[in-house]
Amino acid sequence: MHGSEQQGWTRVAATSARLSALADPVEICAATLDAALALTGADAAALVNLAGPASLDRITAIGTRADELVTAIDRPAGSAATGVIATWRAQLHAHSETLGFVVLGGSEGWSPAAIAAIQLDVVVGAAAAALRSARYHEQLAELARRDPLTGLGHTRSCSERVDELMVGRARHAVLSIDIDRFHLVNEVLGREAGDAALHTLATAMNAALRMDDCLFRTGGDEFAVVVPVRDEADAMRIAERIQRAAQRSGHPVSIGIAVAEPGSDDRPGLFRRADAALAGVKRRGCSGTALSHSPPAVQVARSEVPARG
Repeated sequence: MHGSEQQGWTRVAATSARLSALADPVEICAATLDAALALTGADAAALVNLAGPASLDRITAIGTRADELVTAIDRPAGSAATGVIATWRAQLHAHSETLGFVVLGGSEGWSPAAIAAIQLDVVVGAAAAALRSARYHEQLAELARRDPLTGLGHTRSCSERVDELMVGRARHAVLSIDIDRFHLVNEVLGREAGDAALHTLATAMNAALRMDDCLFRTGGDEFAVVVPVRDEADAMRIAERIQRAAQRSGHPVSIGIAVAEPGSDDRPGLFRRADAALAGVKRRGCSGTALSHSPPAVQVARSEVPARG
């Protein structure tokens, strides 16, 4: 075995071992492309992500002619090949599933040496297995963050959204939402009817929100909305839209609102104030909206539609 061939197999072994230990899709991609260039002497290498981890870009390319290679990959079939460089590709194939492919580029007429192509195939196989594992863990993490019934984020996702707005020093509000007399739905109509009601209400409330507003399911019949707002009146208007959507869905709600000023970092306190405002609505008979620390005369806005008994 020639020295260069031996060096190639040594790199294959080291890269494969590293790939098996990596969990970050971006690091997996970088290690794969670095090895591709080193093994083949190509001018550019790209990894095209078709069904791999969601956090990985569709195309990642490195090398002196990376832009040309990306252009060649994206060129429609049958179009002119002006500026194209010759390409070689290998599928990212794991457990009978194709996650994407690795593409190499060089000068016209270029192709990797036969032994280099074999070595790269080994690396690509290890990369495919690593990317499949990374995608699986991403999916598990996403499932842990989302409610399987409504598809909404859980409490943790809600807290993370508040933290994002706090870091951005934006005025924001938390709306704590509870379905009125929801226990009667489960007791009278059964659990399946209750699940259907939750799904229907979640869809209706989501449709009433703006693009940057986020709805979460934080308990059995409890929801929360985290919204950037201009002021308390803005938060009340959002609550009114949610109230109307809930009434139309046939499942009225009670809402407690707490607004955080720019620069506030008291997330637990914000949630406590919203929950306290909600508790005030429930004591007064449900189907209303309360704003935390508002004057008593304007604190509770009653719904015009009677609550269902």
